[in-house]
Amino acid sequence: MSMSVGQTKGEGHAGLQFRVRTLFGVTWCVSCVLAGFKLGLLATVAAGIPLAYIGFSIIALPRCNLRTTTQGWIAIAICVALAVVTVLCATPADMNTWVSVFGGATWSLALMLFLRRATRFVLAVPVGLQVLLLMYCLKPRAVEVVVPLDGTSIQDTRGGRMGIRVLGFQFVTSTTNTRLLEGYLGPLEAQWEHHCPLSPYIRDGNERVDICSISRYEDLPAILDMLPDDRARRQVLTCITDSKNRLRAHQGLLLVALKTLNYPDGYDVDSWWDKHSHLFRQEYDPSAAAMTVWGWRERIQDSAPSYNGQYPVERYWDITRQCSTAKYQEQGSWGGDRDFGEAYDKLSTRIWNSPNKEDDFFDLEIHAIAWWPRKMPDSQTNR
Repeated sequence: MSMSVGQTKGEGHAGLQFRVRTLFGVTWCVSCVLAGFKLGLLATVAAGIPLAYIGFSIIALPRCNLRTTTQGWIAIAICVALAVVTVLCATPADMNTWVSVFGGATWSLALMLFLRRATRFVLAVPVGLQVLLLMYCLKPRAVEVVVPLDGTSIQDTRGGRMGIRVLGFQFVTSTTNTRLLEGYLGPLEAQWEHHCPLSPYIRDGNERVDICSISRYEDLPAILDMLPDDRARRQVLTCITDSKNRLRAHQGLLLVALKTLNYPDGYDVDSWWDKHSHLFRQEYDPSAAAMTVWGWRERIQDSAPSYNGQYPVERYWDITRQCSTAKYQEQGSWGGDRDFGEAYDKLSTRIWNSPNKEDDFFDLEIHAIAWWPRKMPDSQTNR
């Protein structure tokens, strides 16, 4: 039986519609999955695969019209729903993930505009914006010559939230620990501070003390489990979420050491807390704070060496990171409190120049802590 030219073209259009919808749906599903795993830029590439296909169909087959099928509207609804899910489940503070989310919205909008021939020319606007964002992620300085996209990453020093600030707009997200902190301390109003510039070409200017607070640690629940009761947990969390507390970095170091090394010999959860609870207080006097935590970092490093003489000791990585944080605080640099750094340096000078260190500085808190055994770095240390 012969087939008319009109029927052949109609079936060809229907076949193209099916292929466009299928390719769009599959690649956008892949995009959402990748975005969920925080691979935002890769997700954007996956979402962009249908661009050439849809663009070609608009130019080559202008009569192709998805309005003729109910499945076309179903495809649009699925794409919009997936875009909403991505916004809720991805990481808004990550620039690449935002590009991925915008990419999904771009293709959803493009498909909707594709239904009407009169609006097809508008496709260039969202596609152009996404290309601009992709270029900014890859070559920010080149884009800033044309469009000044001044951005910075921001951090909430109280509730553990993270965010970005670009062109006066602020995008923030809470974390699992935010809910945990508010469960113990009640609602926490965000206290936003600078974290780092949003540019791969700027390495300086990032904050390195509060960003490493144990309030952001995935192991924070395990650390809290090593304390005897909720009252002790609230006391600890109040200290580490106070950015004015000069002891916060070293308090976090001591707790991470406890989590990693367990209770010292002869101590359990109750006796350890009874001996050290007075150390978890909010101290705003830099000199008093320096007297409290002087020597903690070096003593903990003796019990948890960063290297076994040749290789990094993986078991102590968390302690090593907190030691670096405490060192920045002691130096009053990279986000450390400058007045505390000056007080710590003066105290160190006095101690090392004193002929009778033990007698002159017997009241230092370092002498009142139950320390772990010293471990000399050697090749036998377990990795």
